[in-house]
Amino acid sequence: MTKNSPFSEYRNFYRWADDYVAKTTKFLFGRPLVDYSGGIKDKIMAKCGHLFISCTQADAGFKAVVDEKIIQIPMPNKLKYLSDILIRDRIYEFSNGDDIILGDTAVKLQNKIHQICSGTIITQSIMNETETKSNVLDLFKAEYIRDNYRGKRIAVFTLFKAEKEAMNTVFANITDDPYIFEHDPTKIFVGQFQSHSEGVKLLAADVIIMYNIMFSSVKYQQSIERSQDYTRGHNSEVHWLFTDGGIEEKIYNRVINKQDYTNSYFKEDYL
Repeated sequence: MTKNSPFSEYRNFYRWADDYVAKTTKFLFGRPLVDYSGGIKDKIMAKCGHLFISCTQADAGFKAVVDEKIIQIPMPNKLKYLSDILIRDRIYEFSNGDDIILGDTAVKLQNKIHQICSGTIITQSIMNETETKSNVLDLFKAEYIRDNYRGKRIAVFTLFKAEKEAMNTVFANITDDPYIFEHDPTKIFVGQFQSHSEGVKLLAADVIIMYNIMFSSVKYQQSIERSQDYTRGHNSEVHWLFTDGGIEEKIYNRVINKQDYTNSYFKEDYL
């Protein structure tokens, strides 16, 4: 791109990688491929470190930090029963004779257990597998929020569509507009992780509540940053609502260490 590059003597990436990447071999469908992901960071930065400026939040003048708190809520017996049946049989048929929960692969089972732990489930029709339905099985997390955060300005992040439906069932004063939340103290903000994970500041919130947790370590970091800002003069609180003995804390223990909660970890934990 430029003759002023610290690496201008290399005519392409592959010749550069000969000197700056610890190359390994991986196999895809039985075929050997060169893996270039092992960049030698110290050697690279010795050549181009002068082009970067880095500082901590403290260096930048941030006075506040994020206080994370894990809250364990007992899982309702019917949800624990459903989870145990699904892990054992990989399928659950509802009494209406049409809707089923199918966990016939480890990936499907992981997602179903994840949903159940927050009181929701996506079912499919026996007659038509492409016909799915989002269901609220239990309001226990939404009711916990109602009973334990009275008098506080709260913002809630949900993961699944039915989790927001649960919040709408318990609360009448919900908005997903950060501007409305900021200027109307009677409102509760309820946003979805995916659509509100970036570019949303919720400085008016006393507490940000995570209704569930995503498998991605990047999304975890984005989530807790929603309450951080240079202008905030006091610490911000992020509360994670986990079911006691559920999958959420297992996910949390991975993502805080910058690991995604992959299906291989799920198999270790449950299968």
